[in-house]
Amino acid sequence: MFFLDNPVFLILMPTFGINEDNRKEELIRLIERSVKELSLGELEALYYDMYTKGYIQD
Repeated sequence: MFFLDNPVFLILMPTFGINEDNRKEELIRLIERSVKELSLGELEALYYDMYTKGYIQD
C-alpha cells in the first residue's frame, strides 16, 4: 500500500491507538534507513548540528 511505504505519511500519520513504543521504534527505523544513505559530508554536518544542540554528547 502506498501510504505505508511513504515516510512522510508515516511521520505525519495520526497516532491514535498506536503504542508509543511501537511509534518510537518505527521513527527510529525510518531515521536509520535515511541516515545510511547520507554522504560523509552530510553525516558530519548532521553530527555537528546534533552535537551543538546537545543531542549528542561525547
